[in-house]
Parts: sequence; C-alpha cells; structure tokens
Amino acid sequence: MSGAAVSAFRGRQDAEVPPGSQQALGLRNRELVVESLLSAGPATQAMLARSTGLSAATVSNVVSRLRREGRVRTDFTVSTGRRAVLVQLQAVKFVAAGIEVSGDRMHAVLLRPGGDVLAGSSTPVSDPVTGADWSAVISGVLTLLLGRPEAEGSTLGAAGVALPALTGSGREQLPDCPDFLLPPEEDLQAVLGMGLGVPVTVASTAAMSAFAHASRLEGNSAALLFLNVGAEVTAGIVIGGQPYTGHAGLAGQLGHIRINDHGFPCRCGNRGCLNTVCSVPAMLAAYAAGRAPVTLQEFVVRAIAGDPAAQRIAEGAAEALGLAAAAAANIINPRHIILGGPLRPLGALLLDPFRRTLIREARPGIGDGAEVSLSTLGADVAAAGAALSAARHITTL
Repeated sequence: MSGAAVSAFRGRQDAEVPPGSQQALGLRNRELVVESLLSAGPATQAMLARSTGLSAATVSNVVSRLRREGRVRTDFTVSTGRRAVLVQLQAVKFVAAGIEVSGDRMHAVLLRPGGDVLAGSSTPVSDPVTGADWSAVISGVLTLLLGRPEAEGSTLGAAGVALPALTGSGREQLPDCPDFLLPPEEDLQAVLGMGLGVPVTVASTAAMSAFAHASRLEGNSAALLFLNVGAEVTAGIVIGGQPYTGHAGLAGQLGHIRINDHGFPCRCGNRGCLNTVCSVPAMLAAYAAGRAPVTLQEFVVRAIAGDPAAQRIAEGAAEALGLAAAAAANIINPRHIILGGPLRPLGALLLDPFRRTLIREARPGIGDGAEVSLSTLGADVAAAGAALSAARHITTL
C-alpha cells in the first residue's frame, strides 16, 4: 500500500483530535494500527507495537476491538521460536455516509466509494438536539441505513456532514434548524469522529451541494459556483475538482455582501446585505407588507401565475443575487454557475434577471462565459455531496 493510500485512510490530521481526550487517543491508536497493516501487510502484535510505538497492551486492546468489528482477523503463528498472534486486515466493503441537516429533517445517504447509492432516508427531527447528542442521533440514522438489505455486509468507512452555515467560533442555533443546537465550545467534527469511530468531515450545505454537482460534470476540474438561496444566501465553490471551504471552513458567505448601504439591518450587524433582499424570509416579508402572510409555496405559485408584486420581488431578488455573484465570479472565473434552493421552481423568473445582471456586472468574458443553470438534483444533493467528499478517504481501500 502506497504512502498516499495510508494518508487517505487516515483522513484526519492530528490537529483535529482534541488533546487529552481518551476517546480521541483510542481512535488515533486504532488508526496507527490499521495504517501499519495497510503499509506492511499482516504482522504480529509484537511487530505492530514496534512499528506504531504503542505498548503491547494497547495494541492487544486495539486488535481485540478491530476483531469484534470484523475489520481484522487473527491467527496463531510462530515468531522467533515463540507462539505469537498474527493480525491481518479483513476484506471489507467500506461505504461512505453523507448527512445533511435541513430545517426539521435530516437527509442521509450511503455511497460506495465509486459513488453508487446504496440507501437513503429523510428523517423528521422533532426534539432539540445539543452538540453532545449529535453523534447519537446520526449514529441511529446510519445504523438503520446499514441494516437495510441493500447495504448488507457493508462497513462505514467515513462520514460527511453538511450544515446550513458554519462559524469559526460556533453558534448556539443553526439558521433554519432550530432543533439543532451546537454550543460554541464543542468541536462537532471531533465529537462525531469519536462517536462514529471513522474519519468525519464537516462543511456547509452549499459547499457539499457544489461538490455533488461538480462530480457529475465531465472534466470536473473547471471552477464551479453553486448559489443556495434559503434562510440565508450561501455559495459553494469547487476549484480543480475539489471543494474550497477556506481555512476555517467559512468560505461562501455571499449573503453578507453589502449591496445597499442604506438597506435593512442584517443579523451580522451591517445594513443592506444580500440576505436582507434575496433570502426566503426577506422575500416573504416583503410580499407580506400590506398583505396577508403567505408560505413560500404560495409565493412561488402567485409569481408564476403573474402576480405583479410577487414577480417584482422575485426579479429584484434575482438581480441582487446576480450583482453579488458577479463579484464572486470576477474572482474565481467559474465555468459553471448553478442556482439551487427552494426558489428553483420560479424557473425563468429567477434565472433570466440573474443572468442579465451577472453579464452586465461581471467582467466581459467572465459573466457571459459561464454556463448558468438551475440545479436539477434532488433534495438529498448536499447529503450526496457530503458522502462523496467523505468517500475520498476510503477510495484507495
């Protein structure tokens, strides 16, 4: 097994493991043992202790757990004239899981490393979930999926989680997901990694949606910009076939680009951010001014039916989105720009004014050189993208 394959299986960097955590240390010890078996092949427990630097007792405990999980098998052998335990990896059908938290539902999919879907589910969430309970909730969903006949014999190798928004210091409540609470002091990636016992990646819904779209394109090395219009406006960026999330995972905060210095206040503290015009709550609030409140579905139906007020609001939101997207496009020069989110049913009412504004505001050759389209993927697109991202850790097995 090559060094690249060993790195791919590891899937986690030392910096992602909270220091002093016994659970994290146990997970790291397991990774060291498996890496040694991947690199050198079958080995005795004594050989594993020498190659990993772990104590003989620690190696014995790790091997016992891996054997219970069906990841290794052990046989007796003779080494230097003494009876010894030979350890070797089992042939395991690894799968990657993707989970998206969206509103009051959790979408989950299982994928083979090649990208074939094994199973999927959409589970309602009715009770508030704190950071410490996330791993238990997600483990329960994945256990049900792994128990389906189509996933028989499969073992979870890695998992990806897509969230509506991320912040560098944590947030008590996620936008559009009031039932999911994440205290700032908790590292969700570490919590889930220890709970699931596999490498875990955490990224924004927009980033994982962008990756899912890019993975379906031929020659997917071209830059792609995915715009998700929901409770907030976020962008997913794929460059060179890989999602770009920034050093703290916060790239794509398109909704906080200011488009009107004298506009409405935004929750970020500024005025006139794109979120105050183009997000779903902002559009519904604008329509309800002087009228009875409507649902998003009712707003879309009225706009398509020719309601002047609904069409004016939709067009204004699309133009504002095009203005912000032009700024982003001028920086990354995307080959593809894809609009997603619950406003997709507006069709040309959203796409046409967006495209016109993009071409007018972006540099020639950038706005008019991009392929602009509406997303055609389903509700589990972010979960699929998260699974595809996680699968990169196990494709070499």
